[in-house]
Amino acid sequence: MSRRILIYDDGAGLLSWAWWFGSGFIGSFDVVLPVRSWTQAYRELAALPRVPAAALQLWCHGNQGDVFLGDEDVNVEALGLALGPLAPNAYVWFRACAAFGGVKGHRFAADAVDALRCGVVGHTRIVGAPCQSGGHGLLPGQAPYWPVTEGVGPDGKLLRSGPLVPNTCVVTRSNPPAAWWVR
Repeated sequence: MSRRILIYDDGAGLLSWAWWFGSGFIGSFDVVLPVRSWTQAYRELAALPRVPAAALQLWCHGNQGDVFLGDEDVNVEALGLALGPLAPNAYVWFRACAAFGGVKGHRFAADAVDALRCGVVGHTRIVGAPCQSGGHGLLPGQAPYWPVTEGVGPDGKLLRSGPLVPNTCVVTRSNPPAAWWVR
C-alpha cells in the first residue's frame, strides 16, 4: 500500500484558495497538507504514519532553482528525510513556476533527484491555469537534459505557459505525462 500526498502553500491569498479547491477537484490525494512554511511541511510530513509515498506534489511559488513556501526555500535533503519511505516508481512533482529553469534549475533538479532518491518533475516556465508548460521528469542517475535557456525569452524574462508550448499539461492532471520522462 502506498499513498499520494499534496502539500500546498496556505499563505498565498487567493491562490491558496485555488489550490485548496484544486486539491479536492483533482481528488486523487490520500493526504493534503496546507502549510505556510517548509519548516511546517517537514514537521507534518514526518508526523504521518510511515506508509510509502507513491507521489508528492508541491503547489507553491518558485523561480529558477527555488521552490518557496512562505519566505522559506526548500531544503531537498530535509524534504527527503521528512517524506520517509518511497514506493517503487515514486516521484516528487514541484508544481511551481520555473523551478527547473536556467542553470540554477538544472542544479536544483539534479540535487533534488539525488536527495529524494526518486524521480522528480518540475517546470521551466511560469505555471498557471489552465496550462503548466515546460515540464520535465528526471530519474535517479540522470542529468538534466533540457536546454538551460528553455522558458526564458530573448529579453531574459521568464515565459508563461500556454496550450501550444511543448511539455504542457492542464492543471487538473493528477500525474505527470509519460512523455516528460526520458528513459
